Amino acid sequence: MCHFVTYNGVQVGDGMQIIGTRLKCLREKKGVSQKTVAAHLGIDRTTYTRYELGESKPKYHNLCLLAEYFGTSPDFLLGQLVEENAILPTTEGKTIKEIRDEIAQNKILDVNGKPMSPEVRDDYIKVLDLPIKLRELKLRDAREGQ
Repeated sequence: MCHFVTYNGVQVGDGMQIIGTRLKCLREKKGVSQKTVAAHLGIDRTTYTRYELGESKPKYHNLCLLAEYFGTSPDFLLGQLVEENAILPTTEGKTIKEIRDEIAQNKILDVNGKPMSPEVRDDYIKVLDLPIKLRELKLRDAREGQ
């Protein structure tokens, strides 16, 4: 399981650390070697290894190829987006939708181990609904653009 360092639900660290952590997690989840990913990009394995270690940042073209290879988006790799079906850190493999539903049903407690107030619960639900709504809008725009 992948573990990201988070603060209030947002992954922290510099951009290269975030990209590296996410690339390594996705690669391991897919069960492929660094050499395999590097060959897909047409780069040396050492260059790809530097991406995962946070020592180098992929160029935009390679970032897009990586996103496509791992079935995600460049925004997710950059840490700017948590996708609807993304596994969040410290959530035991639950999706955003599953966590949102548990919060709505008062199954998740606040940091003090107490039930969330209705206001806090509603705020969490609104935040968790954002990626779902963004995905729906993107799908609608794509359908309308055809």
